[in-house]
Order: sequence, then C-alpha cells, then structure tokens
Amino acid sequence: MLSLDGAPFLTLLAILTLALVAVVVWLWPRLGRNAVKPVAGRVGLFMVAQLSALALFAALVNAHFEFYASWSDLFGTLHPQNTITMAQAPSAASVGGNVSGVTGSGAKSSVLTVDGKGGAALLGGSDPQKYGQIQYDRIQGLRSGLVQNVEVYLPPQYFQPQYKDARFPVALVPSGFPGSADEMSTRLRFPARLLEGLNDGTDRPVILIMLTPMIVSGRDTECTDVPGGPQALTFWVQDIPTAVEGVYRIQSSPKAWGVVGDSTGGYCAVKIPMMYSDHFSAGASISGYFGALQDSTTGTLYGNSQDVRNENDLMWRIQHLPPPPVSLFLTASKQGDENYAPTMQFVGLAKSPMAVTTDISDIGGHNFNTWYNAVPDALKWLTQILSPAK
Repeated sequence: MLSLDGAPFLTLLAILTLALVAVVVWLWPRLGRNAVKPVAGRVGLFMVAQLSALALFAALVNAHFEFYASWSDLFGTLHPQNTITMAQAPSAASVGGNVSGVTGSGAKSSVLTVDGKGGAALLGGSDPQKYGQIQYDRIQGLRSGLVQNVEVYLPPQYFQPQYKDARFPVALVPSGFPGSADEMSTRLRFPARLLEGLNDGTDRPVILIMLTPMIVSGRDTECTDVPGGPQALTFWVQDIPTAVEGVYRIQSSPKAWGVVGDSTGGYCAVKIPMMYSDHFSAGASISGYFGALQDSTTGTLYGNSQDVRNENDLMWRIQHLPPPPVSLFLTASKQGDENYAPTMQFVGLAKSPMAVTTDISDIGGHNFNTWYNAVPDALKWLTQILSPAK
C-alpha cells in the first residue's frame, strides 16, 4: 500500500485530480440539458472533482505538518512497536543531588485559588480515595506577574488514611501549543492513565499539574523568560511551586519534581530540568523538539540576543555546557515525525551525570494518536524516577 505521506501517493492523487478535471471539461457540454439525468450528472461530476481536490489538499497539508504517518495512524488502528533504551543512567538517589528545592524560608509569594473540584466522569467515579480528584485552580505568580488556570490531579493515595501525613512528588504537565489544561485531562487523559497505572502497580502516586504554554493569551511563550516580555519560565519554575506548596502536601526537593508534555510541552519538559536542575530532576518529552522557532505565534522570544537564544536552545546547551544531573525520557518515531534525527543526535551528545531513556516507535506522527499511545510509558518512567510519596 502506498504511504499516506509519500511522494508516490501524492503524485497519484495529483494525477487523479487533474484527470477528473479534464473529464469534467470534456463531459460538461454533453450534459448541458436541463433534464433530470444531465443535471444529476453535472452535480455528480462537480462533487467528485471537488472531493478529489480536497483530498489532494488534505494530503499535502498532512505531508507538510506530519499529522498522520500511515493509513493505520489515520484510522486509529496503529499499534506501534516501541523500543525503550536507557543510557548513562545514574542511581535514582544521585539525580538532582542534595540541592534544596525551589522555595526557601519566607518564599510563599504566589497565590493559588481552588475554583472547583471534580473529574468523576474522567476518572470513573467520585470517591477520591478510590479515583483521586481533579481540582481546578487559578495561580497568580507574584514573581512573574502572570496568572494562569491549571488543573491539578490528586491521586487516590492523597486522600487515603495511610497517606494522611505523606508529601507527594509533583509533575508539571504542559500541553502543546495552543493547547489547554483540559486537553491534557480529557484528550490525552493523563489523570485517567495515571490511575490505571496505579491500579496496575506500574506507576507510583504523583500530583499532576496540567497547564498550557500559552500563559499570555494567543502567544506561544515556549516556557521562556522573554526579555522585556512575559516571564513564562519564572512562572513555571518559581511561581507554580511556591503556590502549590502553600496548598497541597508536596515535597520541595528537586528529586520530587518533574515535567512531562507533548510537542511544545515536550520541549518544555526537557528545557526546564536542563536549565533548573536544582529545581527539577526529570523530564519526559513526547514528540518534543530541542529548539524553539520564532514565528507569528511566538513573537520575539530572545530580544534579538544570541546569548538568550543559545540559553534556550537545548542542542546548544548539551554541546557547550556541563551536563546537568537530570534524567530525561524522549519519545520519537522513525517514520512520520521530524524529531527522530534530532532526538538521536541529542542522545549521542548526552554525557553523565545526565541520563537519557528513549522510547522509539517504528511509525507515528505529530498527532494526538501518537502522543496518546506514549503517555503510559512516559508516566511509568517518570513516577518511578521521582522520589516516592513519604
């Protein structure tokens, strides 16, 4: 079968479209009468030609943006075969070192407001001791001045009597752009997938904080402190931890903080630990990339400074700066996603004390079906890397 995004299929579809246009031009005069059959013939020819043109346009868009890499991917029947490989893996105790966490004495400066609680329809039930609970929060960051709505998933253990004094590890869960916190809970189903892993015994309890990189309405900040603009990275790295530590029972050690996200969120999931290993010890990137491009959605990210651009370029950092003591989990597809070659390049450059685990699929795409399939492995890895609830 022809590949969905391959040149032979696109060429065949283009030839078919041109042929149908030629047929319409040739037959149209023969169907010029106003009787029922000629009118039906004209309508049929017009619809077939239009559908063919639309199919060609959709195929070209798909080939450019890599939404679907195969027919099985398009129709939801793809079951990718993954190969998980670990390299330069230090012991869990060594990741993050003994550096203190984000907050210090008197650092409670950000405000968190709980606006609602629920999630029963997503989790399968309303008993928090059995299903956990999703809370809908608003965080006002006093360091960055930014405000964002987030969704916080508290696992069942958070409500169980035997854990009443326990403090839990935390994972930020950024979406792609434009994305939303709700997308992570409803479409990729991070809370429900974590609950499944907890029930199966493959995952350990962790608090999920789901959010979008679009902290400023309509702008893709790429989790960057923009010179003269939104201080998005400060919001993520400082404001969120100080806000949630004032409300929830969480650990402040970097060994208890990680990030997991897809696409733009995957870039942030690697960038945040690499830049702030004294705050975060692990990141799981699902189809992420290693350097943010500036376009109409981002605006000027780096203030025309090459130094600021380099600081936010993960490939530059791994080549020019000492490797941070963090663990990373990177997913990629050999066919269907442009991140495979950069991922392999990044892995080849990684050195101890950085540890990199890869989850490579034979085929996939830059789309929700591929990301959805990667979520369980990413959560299993991250919850086992972070320090347990204690």
